[in-house]
Order: sequence, then C-alpha cells, then structure tokens
Amino acid sequence: MKIDEKTVPVLRCTGCGTPAIPPRYVCGACGGIGFAQDNLGAQATIYSYTVTRVAPEAFRADVPYTVLLVDLAPGLRVTARLASDKEGEGLSIGQSLTFERVDGRGVYWFRAA
Repeated sequence: MKIDEKTVPVLRCTGCGTPAIPPRYVCGACGGIGFAQDNLGAQATIYSYTVTRVAPEAFRADVPYTVLLVDLAPGLRVTARLASDKEGEGLSIGQSLTFERVDGRGVYWFRAA
C-alpha cells in the first residue's frame, strides 16, 4: 500500500486490522505482533490543547507553541503540535484540523482547518 505524505501514517494490525500510532509492538485489541504500514485520512479533531510558554531547554526557541491532543479515528488519539504562529488563538475543542507532517523527531503537526 502506498503511504501518502498528506495522510496520517499509522500501523495496522495484520491480525485484526486495528490502527495504532507507531511505534507499536503488540496490538492492544488482539495481542497480535504483526503490523503493516497504512495511513488514515488527513482530517482530525481537537480533543484538548494547551499553549506552552515555559519549555524545556530543547524547545525554548519555539516558545510559545501549542500542544494538541488530536482524535484521528475512533479510539485513536495522538499528541501533536499546531503548525501556526497564533499560539492557539481561536482554537476550540472539537475543531477540525488537517494533518501537515511528521517531523524527524516523530512529532505530528496539524494545521487548523
């Protein structure tokens, strides 16, 4: 299966088909250990968010930045960053987001739709 760069990369259990955010070694649904790369659509919704103004050393240059909890599919949630300079202005729980990318550190980035 082709992995599209504009869709959310996931692993899918080869036993039961349950999606999971990588890395994953055991399926939480069936206990299987086989996974295949797959992708979900680019749409997501905000479950929760916070604006970080005091950050650890590695992220101080990014302050302020918005950290999101994003619902991708039923039962699948990921921590992500907001790809915007607006510090979370105008965000609301349940708001639609569009997947942007996964960076080299494994951070998922989303943009307000």
